[in-house]
Amino acid sequence: MKKLFLSFLLTTTTFSLSCMEKEKPKKLTNYEVQFPSVNPRTILPVHTLSMYPDIFYTAPIHTNNIAQLPTQHIPVYCEANQPGWEFYDDIMNTKYHSNQSAYANEIELKPIYKTANTTIVQQETKSLIKTNSLRPNKNVIKSLYNAALHIVTDEYFIHKSQHYQNEKFVQIIKDMNNAKNNDINEDFMAKFAYEHKNTTFINNLAINPLAPLIFILLKKYNATVQTTGELLPPFSNSTKPSLKEILQNPTHTNNKSAAIHTTTTGNIITQYPAFFKLIYNLRNTVQECSIDSVKIFTTYLYKDNNILLQDYSEGSYNNFKSEFYDKAYRMLILNPKETSRLHDLLQMIDRAKEVGDINDEDDLIEHMAAFKEPQPSEAFWHRIVNSSHLPGNICKRIVLFCKLVKDYNNKRGFKITPTLNQHHACGVKLALDCSLPESLTNKDLLDEKSYAFAEIANLQEYVDELIQLNTDEVANFF
Repeated sequence: MKKLFLSFLLTTTTFSLSCMEKEKPKKLTNYEVQFPSVNPRTILPVHTLSMYPDIFYTAPIHTNNIAQLPTQHIPVYCEANQPGWEFYDDIMNTKYHSNQSAYANEIELKPIYKTANTTIVQQETKSLIKTNSLRPNKNVIKSLYNAALHIVTDEYFIHKSQHYQNEKFVQIIKDMNNAKNNDINEDFMAKFAYEHKNTTFINNLAINPLAPLIFILLKKYNATVQTTGELLPPFSNSTKPSLKEILQNPTHTNNKSAAIHTTTTGNIITQYPAFFKLIYNLRNTVQECSIDSVKIFTTYLYKDNNILLQDYSEGSYNNFKSEFYDKAYRMLILNPKETSRLHDLLQMIDRAKEVGDINDEDDLIEHMAAFKEPQPSEAFWHRIVNSSHLPGNICKRIVLFCKLVKDYNNKRGFKITPTLNQHHACGVKLALDCSLPESLTNKDLLDEKSYAFAEIANLQEYVDELIQLNTDEVANFF
C-alpha cells in the first residue's frame, strides 16, 4: 500500500511540472509573416536621420493580419538606443488612426549632390580641351594667315594704293567673321600667327612677327562695331565704270565717277571711324615700332609673361664714377645705336644715390665735369680723326646727359623706371591703342600709372637729339 501511494505521488508531481513548462513559440514560416505596407518614402535609414535630425516621418501602420515578430528578429539599425532618440520611438509606437495624415510634416525631399573637388582652373582646362578637340578648319586658318601676311607686307614695304588696302581690310574682316562659324576667333589666329614656323623674308627681313598685329586689331575693331553698330565701308570695284559705259558716253561716265569719288572722299572717314582707326593703328605700329619690339610684345602676350623682366639691369658697379663715364661715352659717342645702355645708366644713378656715392644729379654733374681719370682706350685712337672723342668734349656731352636725367627723375616722381623690354612692349601697345587680355598675368608690368613709360620715351628722344649734335653745338650750352 505504501509503495502504491509513493508511485502515485511521483506520477502526479511529474505531471504538474509538465503543465507549468512554458510553451515554445511557434516557428513562423515565410508565408505566415505579413509586413506592413509602407510607402518607400517613409523609410528613413539611420545615417540619413543623423544628417537631417530635424526631419521626421510617421508611417501608416496597418495592424490587421500582422504576426507578432520576436524582438530578436528586429534589425539592429532600427533600434534607437542612442540618447535623444526617444522622441522617434514615441512616433514609431504611436497608433495609427484612420483620420490621421500619412505624414506629420509634408517636406519636399531634395537630392543630395556630391561635392565637386575640381577647381575653376581645372574646369576651364577641361572646357578648353573640349573646344580644342573640335579641330578648326586648316584651310580657313591658312587663308586668314596669308591674308594678314600680305597686308603687313604691303604696309611695310610695297605701299600699295589706299583703295587697294581698303579692299584688303574689308575682305579680311569678312573672312574673320565667317571663320567664327568654324570656332576660329581673333585670339586663336593671333596665337597661330605668332607660333607659325615658316618664316617669310622680304629684303632679308623676317616679316612674320607683324602678322599677329592684324588679328589683335581685328579683335578691337569687331568689339567696337558691336557697340556702335558701324557697318563695313562699301569698298569694291562696283564704282568702276564698265567698258560699255566708257565707250558709249565717256564724258558722262567721267563726270559720274568724279562725283562718286568726291562724295566718298569727303564723308567716308567720318562715316566709318572704327575702320579707318584700324588702318591707322596698323600703319602707325609698322612705321614707329621695330620688328624686335613687336616680337617682345607678342611673346609677352602668347608665350612668356616674364620676358619684360629679362636682361634687367640692377645698376651694379665697383667704381661708380669710372664705370659711369665709360658707359656714357660708349652710348653718346662711340656706339650711339646701343640704346640699351640708357636703362643701365639710369639704374646706376639710382643705386649710387641709395648707397651714398652721390647725393643727387647735381653732384654727379660736378664729378663728370671734372673727370680726370684714365680715358677709355677707344677714345685715344678715335680722337685723332674726330674731336668728339677728346676728353673735354666727352665730359661736356656727358654733363648734358646728366642734366636730361635730372629732368627725367623730377618728372617721373615715384614711378618706376621700366626695363628696356617693358619700354619696347609698351611702345607697341600704345601704337596699337589696344587693351591687354583680362586673363593675362603680369599685366601690371605695362601699367602707365606705375611705370614711367611716357617720361622715359621723352628722355630717349632728347638723348637721340643730343647724340646728333656736333662738337660746336655741344659747346654752345656752356
